[in-house]
Amino acid sequence: GIIAVSYEARQRGVTRQMSSQEARRQCPEVVLVQVPTAFGKADLRIYKSAGDEVVSLLARRAGACEKRSVDEVAIDITAEAERVLTE
Repeated sequence: GIIAVSYEARQRGVTRQMSSQEARRQCPEVVLVQVPTAFGKADLRIYKSAGDEVVSLLARRAGACEKRSVDEVAIDITAEAERVLTE
């Protein structure tokens, strides 16, 4: 099954509930990427690890950094923006 859908594909009607064949019919230009599997399920460890690295990098410059999902992070850049704007 589909585990993630880009904003562009969503705009063209692709959803996570679709099979890859349905997604291709809905959006012929869709790019489907096979992820590693373990025990019959998507193995997202590599993505989680990379996400943790990104959060760590962002946290060095942001006032607050919160990982919300595998591919989403909320950051408070208020202090950094104020620093840049006063230069």
